Amino acid sequence: RARDGLVGSVLCSTSRAAMVADNPEQPAGKHANSPKRRELREAAKVCKYEYSIPQSLYGTVIFMPVLVDADDIYEWLRWHGMSYFWMAINFVLQALFMLGVHDVCVELRKESRALEDGCVELIPYLLGIAFFCTAVCVMTDMQETWDILYLLRRFVPTVQTTSILRFQGDGDGNLKLAEGGMTLLRKVLICVFILLPKFLLAVALLLMGFTFLATSPANVEIILNATALIFIIEMDEALFAYFDLPEVHCIMDAVPSFEEEDKDSKLVKFRPVGRFLKFFLCCTIVVAGMITFDWCGNPNTGAPAL
Repeated sequence: RARDGLVGSVLCSTSRAAMVADNPEQPAGKHANSPKRRELREAAKVCKYEYSIPQSLYGTVIFMPVLVDADDIYEWLRWHGMSYFWMAINFVLQALFMLGVHDVCVELRKESRALEDGCVELIPYLLGIAFFCTAVCVMTDMQETWDILYLLRRFVPTVQTTSILRFQGDGDGNLKLAEGGMTLLRKVLICVFILLPKFLLAVALLLMGFTFLATSPANVEIILNATALIFIIEMDEALFAYFDLPEVHCIMDAVPSFEEEDKDSKLVKFRPVGRFLKFFLCCTIVVAGMITFDWCGNPNTGAPAL
């Protein structure tokens, strides 16, 4: 699932001044006064590894209280309260959806076992693709949870009293965090009441989603059920896009990225390998689901296939 401003994304920042400045001497001739032609990566100096606040309901709820100060109840409702309300609605809707998925799975399982003629055998590769797409979407949501936690721990200062984040420009015109931060207690509360429920919902949806797909009564239902699961995962984005105020979106868009200072750290060097490990992790989850979950056509199932 592609997200704008996803935390942990790798952004290449190109400064026109950086591309023109510090040019070596140019050879005499037709292009003597022209800047040296270089590759984009060289002209941009370096590819900056930056972490951005996600443009989502979770990013708004977590960071808006330290981005905009609310002087009265109306301003608090405008900048903070409405986001809290939509977050609560998101948790309730996702939980109710998963309860509904569980009830549907139980009902379909009973109907499948009651069939005297057996069930419709599911196409293994189609079910495997649905498992893989569901796993990728859920793991992306888990990755966002981890990245928000990393952003809070590494880039948001821990202070005695929570204060508004204030920024100042550097020599290149980029905004840098100058002061402000969150208390340790606030960070712990964010982890307990926002990030932990988000992570647990993702884990529950992965398990429930695989069960939902495995109990599909026909092959065409696999596609429909996979689409429904992705809709549940992306519900928070829909609520943020449709209900949050335009000025809230503007503030979230204006928040500068936090640059990783240690570009030679093991975390940065590990990123290319990490992408392949993510792929193998998703494949492992799919294989485990195909083996362990009870679906029509699986040798472990008790229902005979038609």
